[in-house]
Amino acid sequence: MNNFKIIQEKENKLLNFKEVTATANFEKTPSTEEILTLFTEKYSTPEGACVVRGIQGNFGTSIFTLEVRIYPDKEIREDIENTGKRKKKKGKKK
Repeated sequence: MNNFKIIQEKENKLLNFKEVTATANFEKTPSTEEILTLFTEKYSTPEGACVVRGIQGNFGTSIFTLEVRIYPDKEIREDIENTGKRKKKKGKKK
């Protein structure tokens, strides 16, 4: 991976995260883990504080557009992001 370039960086003060859009060259489609390590190293954030929102590749090129949300810590990310696991209430059905 080389030619990592930040295109846009927006601060969402209400929900306390940064929205970062970047481009990078990869030989093949990058995995989510590769992107997360790239952004945690770049922004010096704790592990688990970033969320990949999108990986878009252009046909015929090795340039990918990456969309990532960066939170201050993991607890804030868990409060705001939908993790897909719904907490079901245990109780009696009537």
